[in-house]
Amino acid sequence: GAFTAPSASGSFIITGENSGLAFDYDGNQFIHNSGTIDIRTEAETLIDFTPNDAAHLDINNVTINHADCIAKLPSAASIAGHLKITAGKFDCDGNDLTTKSITIGNGAEFKGSTGTTTIDGEGDGSNGTNGYAWYNVTGTYTHNNGTVKFTGDSDTDIREDAFYNVIINGDTSSVDYYIRQKDGESSSSGHVKILNNLDIQRGGFSRAKSANELTVFGILDICSGGTGGYFGDTSDTGIYNLGAVNIHNNGTLKLSNGANNINSIRNIAGTVAID
Repeated sequence: GAFTAPSASGSFIITGENSGLAFDYDGNQFIHNSGTIDIRTEAETLIDFTPNDAAHLDINNVTINHADCIAKLPSAASIAGHLKITAGKFDCDGNDLTTKSITIGNGAEFKGSTGTTTIDGEGDGSNGTNGYAWYNVTGTYTHNNGTVKFTGDSDTDIREDAFYNVIINGDTSSVDYYIRQKDGESSSSGHVKILNNLDIQRGGFSRAKSANELTVFGILDICSGGTGGYFGDTSDTGIYNLGAVNIHNNGTLKLSNGANNINSIRNIAGTVAID
């Protein structure tokens, strides 16, 4: 029969495991009730969130909440709500993950997919996460040479020092994403890095703090989806360090008022704007 979890006012707390699994979803009868699965297993453990029927998206919020917990995915997973690593570690173990938002707490760690981690919303407002699709205060993000893809229908912020690959694909061309450095760095000293490629398919990508330095080491594709996209803000004062820039149809590269260090620009029916 069906299992109905506690509602949003409570949590379904797991402190142990069975045969190496803290959570094992083999059926299609878990009713999340808009609640949270709170995993506090004091060990490395598997969390299998994949139902037999892939059409079911039955997992709402997930929290990892013990310093000795290392929660690993055995396969690709989708979380309808928010993922919070309050303490301990969440390890995708190479698998793809989709969730509404990710919060990495003080001393906690998120080990990303070697494929794609998709963020399709923003935080629930608790502990300062309101308006943030990705909120890393003083935790650790291990990118595993993977891609983080941001989708959604509203403007949102991203707080992280460095990603490997990033894809921006808003529901419309008017959805804007603003990136800023983690806590502990001033507006003028922060340096945000995309260690490989940034692909802006649809929507905008710019700095939340105009004085931050922003580096894209690989390829910057602007409006690769063709329906409207931009990079940067002409009113910014921080430095841009960009590799190979491709500006596609309906795409705009907005140069900084500060230094613009660009290896190459290939303008394919796009626009270069400067204040």
